[in-house]
Amino acid sequence: MLRISLLSVLFCFVLTNGNAQILNTLTAKEKKDGWKLLFDGKDFKGWHAYGGSSVGSAWIIEGGAIKLNVPERSGNKAKNGGDIVIDEPVTGDFEFKAEWKVSKYANSGIFFFVTESPKYKNMHDTGLE
Repeated sequence: MLRISLLSVLFCFVLTNGNAQILNTLTAKEKKDGWKLLFDGKDFKGWHAYGGSSVGSAWIIEGGAIKLNVPERSGNKAKNGGDIVIDEPVTGDFEFKAEWKVSKYANSGIFFFVTESPKYKNMHDTGLE
């Protein structure tokens, strides 16, 4: 079973068995169990905009977390934002673990089973949130 983990997206520490875990890392046990880290807290390596080649400039890394920096929004669109996806497609069964923080009335924004193809204009045309 493929295990995927987007760890500590917005929190400084994850508590594991009573011990603090450093932000955006895998423990030796997690590595042994086959978990894969999707975000290292430092850069967007392994990520790109849906239908694009790089992450939009509205996406920033702040305090080890991915943040969509949109001080002024027009509806649900962010200039130079767009949806971001991981570079490596995931197939088969998997477990997903994440920590995130969103503003009031927001949703997770995490989609699964997205098909990236020119025939689908939006990520949400194919994936489940």
